Amino acid sequence: MNQNTASIKNLSVYRVGGGVSLASNHIPSFDADTKDFFCNYFLAPLKSEQMFSFFNETDLSNNKIYGLAEQIFEEMQITNEMSDQIVSYFSDLGKDFSQEDGHFFVVYFTSCLAENTETDAIGFFLCEKKESFFNVSYESERPEFSTEQGFSLKKPDKGCLIFNLHKEEGYLISVYDSLTKESDSSARFWMDGFLELKEYENAFSHTQNTLTFCKHFIVDHLPEEYNIARADQADLLNRSLSFFKERESFDLEDFAQSVIAEPQLVENFKNYKKNYETVFEQPVPESFSISEAAVKKESKKMKSVIKLDKNFHIYVHGSRHYIEKGFDDGSGLHFYKLSFKEES
Repeated sequence: MNQNTASIKNLSVYRVGGGVSLASNHIPSFDADTKDFFCNYFLAPLKSEQMFSFFNETDLSNNKIYGLAEQIFEEMQITNEMSDQIVSYFSDLGKDFSQEDGHFFVVYFTSCLAENTETDAIGFFLCEKKESFFNVSYESERPEFSTEQGFSLKKPDKGCLIFNLHKEEGYLISVYDSLTKESDSSARFWMDGFLELKEYENAFSHTQNTLTFCKHFIVDHLPEEYNIARADQADLLNRSLSFFKERESFDLEDFAQSVIAEPQLVENFKNYKKNYETVFEQPVPESFSISEAAVKKESKKMKSVIKLDKNFHIYVHGSRHYIEKGFDDGSGLHFYKLSFKEES
């Protein structure tokens, strides 16, 4: 997501963790170079095409940050009172988490780009992970070394950018967290506790969720229903990925006939889709545009691997016809026969 046109209109920074205190406010005190540095510092990490939006289990209007974002966009700036409310809300919610001392930035941007549209945006950025560095002093006869701690100049540890688009749907939001995994409580606090986000439905989410559904069907469901060979599973995973890589759009019927192919499995695939949508509360669209970025991300999770005891792993990238499974009566062991034209 290219944000070369973006500019900072105003900025507030707070100390969070061991208490809250206002450190500075308003961007005019920054020179042009510092302003450009912070603009890139905040926005460069926001590269993912995966987007989110605000939500609330009862009603969207009950989402605290959504309500404050609405006020900010109406004012077209962030006042001291608004930023105070945002950071106080963040700090109050974070008391139950082992929150490190850090800096919380509240920023209003203009001329941001999203969905080929130029718009204003609100950014929240948190710096909490300190790094050590050293200084050398030459004031005395001998150089004196000292170590200090500060924050990285590469990027903040957490960030989100709220675009002034799709207000009725909870706005369009880009998020990143460089320190924690999705399962980590700190990440869940940032996403679910403080911001209260859900995935925004677009080509990226449709592609990602449908690939996950296909993987569940092939890896988890088929072995329970049929005596399917591991090599056939690997082949189905490879053909599924190839389908997404080679086409610009997804059609469920086309995928079922092209990849699943066997009539009995096709019927089972369609029935499993209905059950999957109910159990996981995740609709699988019948058709959508395929996101290359989502395919690239999910392909790392869809590795076609046949694991043999603790001795070997066979990574399957080519045709199923080059793999044969057998049993050796003499040794009492199973074996795989792999055919190939040349070594590389």
